[in-house]
Amino acid sequence: LPPPPKPRWACGGDPATLAAWREYRHACELRLRLDPPAPGPVCNRSFDMYACWGDAAPNSTVTVPCPWYLPWHHRVQGGVVARRCGPDGHWVPRRDVSRCGDMLRRALHRGVCRAAPLCLSLCPAVLCRALPCRA
Repeated sequence: LPPPPKPRWACGGDPATLAAWREYRHACELRLRLDPPAPGPVCNRSFDMYACWGDAAPNSTVTVPCPWYLPWHHRVQGGVVARRCGPDGHWVPRRDVSRCGDMLRRALHRGVCRAAPLCLSLCPAVLCRALPCRA
């Protein structure tokens, strides 16, 4: 039997972007393991499949640069992703990617991502879950 075809991302990405995302994730996970623990209660450091987050003080908003693996990073280099650490020391589920995702939004509105379930299952979570895909 011939090998199965290599999957293409439903959102128009390519294997190079996926490889860059994997490299970003690996570098993040390494940093998170090596950073010393923060004193006191914190929202724990993590990689949320989009960006790399260090420990954060409760009731604070943290920003990190737009991830460099984004294919349009050159257009959003000065932008940041924001995430809120709640008063209870748990991350608030939503993050603000609006200053990093304008190219993704345009691609989705052009109809590059045609089927939401396909988009969510084939794209790295970081790219398609940031904004709703059009059905």
